[in-house]
Amino acid sequence: SLSVLYKKNSSIMSNVYFSNNNLTNITITLIHTFVYMFSFSVTIPTNPRYLFLLNKDDYYSAIVNVCLPVGVLLSFSYSTVWSSKKTKSSMIFSTLLLLAGNVIYSLSQKFQNVNFMFIGRFLLGLGSNRVSNKMYIVNYTPKQYLNRYLSYFHILSVLGTAFGFLINMMFQQSKSNDGALFNPNTYGTWLCSCLLLLLLFVECIALTEAHSEEFSITNTTFDGNNNMITRGTLGISDDPRDKNGNVNMTLDESIRRDTVMVEDINEKLGQVNQENQFTDTNLV
Repeated sequence: SLSVLYKKNSSIMSNVYFSNNNLTNITITLIHTFVYMFSFSVTIPTNPRYLFLLNKDDYYSAIVNVCLPVGVLLSFSYSTVWSSKKTKSSMIFSTLLLLAGNVIYSLSQKFQNVNFMFIGRFLLGLGSNRVSNKMYIVNYTPKQYLNRYLSYFHILSVLGTAFGFLINMMFQQSKSNDGALFNPNTYGTWLCSCLLLLLLFVECIALTEAHSEEFSITNTTFDGNNNMITRGTLGISDDPRDKNGNVNMTLDESIRRDTVMVEDINEKLGQVNQENQFTDTNLV
């Protein structure tokens, strides 16, 4: 009965159980999304000019731009599987790829090699992690907050793209020195590299392995010592799971937890019923 009650009222339960670790992880995920979209758009307006300085025809610009979506497609093969098991290492690896892509792209004029542009944009796409970022938000955000954080995801994606074009336009107004390592064509990518270095530091320090905030109480068994073993999780703020995803607790502990959950649900349902009765009275 507790399982049925919980499933009917999971949106109420999500009011309570949203850990600080998951909130920090989701914030970093949103920042990662913004920086990636900034990196995506910041080079697009200056590709033809950059290629002209490398004595290449304009059609190379199309090849440079195609390299990124090719990398994005290939990123699906590793990012979705990896991030579902190890969220922290997957995010750090993605940031390293974005950093490498921006730096290599910026060095193409220094070495007078258009292949650096191809490789840089390809690595940028390979490190996009965009689908995994959205999956993370969907999987680890309580239902009550899901629409809000998905909105943040899309808003920051648009802002990152717009910010890239805006920064590129501002840098083009500066004094041109196209022969230098740092010039208006590469200012944007060097700025992205600095942001990615800062993001990488934050990820190494603050990012943690994710765990779900909303659990079901199914597949419960007891061992010989009368200890309950629950496969899955139980909408609690503390996560007592072992490496196999099992929650080990004694029968008394499980009863206490269940009692607290039932009392909390009953309290929330009482509030909802009072609100509904008040609404019905007003309608009458």
